[in-house]
Amino acid sequence: MLMIRGIALYLDRTYVKQNPNVRSLWDMGLQLFHKHLSLAPEVEHKTVTGLLRMIESERLGEAVDRTLLNHLLKIFTALGIYSESFEKPFLECTSEFYAAERIKYMQ
Repeated sequence: MLMIRGIALYLDRTYVKQNPNVRSLWDMGLQLFHKHLSLAPEVEHKTVTGLLRMIESERLGEAVDRTLLNHLLKIFTALGIYSESFEKPFLECTSEFYAAERIKYMQ
C-alpha cells in the first residue's frame, strides 16, 4: 500500500480533497485488505499465533525481528482488529508466562 500510495500521492492529495465522497487510496486499500483477511480467518489466526510465538521467544531471551513484529502490530491497529484479534490472546499468554515465571522464581 505504501508503494501504491507513493505513486499516486499527488492524485490522492488533490483529487480526494476536492471530492469529499471519494476515499483515499490508503483507506480503500485498508478496507480491501481487511475484507480479504476476514474471508481467510486461518491467515489471521496463523498471524496471531506467529506474533505470540515471537513475543514468547523474545521473553525467553532469543533474538527476534522487532521490525517485523512492529509492522504486524501496526497492520492490526490500522485495520482496527488489534483489540478483537490480538489483544485478548496476548493478555492470556502474558498471564500464563508470568504465572510460570512466578512459580519458577518461588522455587
